[in-house]
Amino acid sequence: MIYLIFGPQSARNKVKMNRLAKEALGEMDELNFLKFDYSEELNEEIIDAIQTPSLMASKRFIAINRASFLIRGNKNKFIDTLIEGIKNAFDNDVCFIVESEDIDKNNALYKYIEAYGKIFELLNINDDEWDAYIKQYFMKSLGTNIEPSARLELKRRVHGDLTLFQNEAQKLALYTKNITLKDVELLVTNPLEEKTGDLFYCLLNNNKVKAIKTFRDLRVQNEEPVRIISMLANQFRLLNDIRFLSKIGMIDDEIAKELKINLSRVRTMQRMKNKIARIKIEQTLLDLYDLDLKIKSGLIDRFYGLESFLIRFKAY
Repeated sequence: MIYLIFGPQSARNKVKMNRLAKEALGEMDELNFLKFDYSEELNEEIIDAIQTPSLMASKRFIAINRASFLIRGNKNKFIDTLIEGIKNAFDNDVCFIVESEDIDKNNALYKYIEAYGKIFELLNINDDEWDAYIKQYFMKSLGTNIEPSARLELKRRVHGDLTLFQNEAQKLALYTKNITLKDVELLVTNPLEEKTGDLFYCLLNNNKVKAIKTFRDLRVQNEEPVRIISMLANQFRLLNDIRFLSKIGMIDDEIAKELKINLSRVRTMQRMKNKIARIKIEQTLLDLYDLDLKIKSGLIDRFYGLESFLIRFKAY
């Protein structure tokens, strides 16, 4: 697959690039995730990487930053060679990142990506503009009303990703013509909740390497440790509640109804409940509360504090 990510905010572009790489590769390392800076690397090196299959993995993800040859007014004889290289890329994925909104849509490479790949336009919409943009998009483009609280939650869940927003907006518009907060919570994936769920399962499975990597991915996405701590604590509380309700004789369907959560989530937690003792859950909740208090009191660095907790954690 070939991708183009463009927009003026490098941090937002980087988050999207990392997300695509993770989806393509699963586990990323220096052998299967290659990054080039077009302003520094030679054309031949980039072509070489694109056309060379990985000997250690099923595929590679090759990111080419500062792909200025895609900006309007820039010319480069490299384009035709690059397109030919991509045609012979084996199973490798190639991603071009451009820190500009001024893309040349007549560029031969742009047209090739448009025809055979995926393009992600991450516009420079600031926090103050998002609410108006979401409201207008639903009304004018989709003929749908969306309530203020639903707009706020949708904005938080798409994390500034315009393409993701448009995909989720179309899904919501097909579901109902008057979108509420509950509709957004039901249909739109919460990235932070999903990631903290992964973090929780890593801890219970004693996979500290993956736990640290997941936390650092969240850090790249500018997620605040105090929010991660709060959601981790919710996971441990939920596991405790499910353990208790199961012990008093409730079946999974009844537990799901009682706790107002999906049945699949109950069943997943049921598989995890024997990986940690009840007393350890209670101690973990106290540890998370203490960590949250220390961070908010300025007694410990928030990133260091949470990473230290993840390193020290033992389910038993």
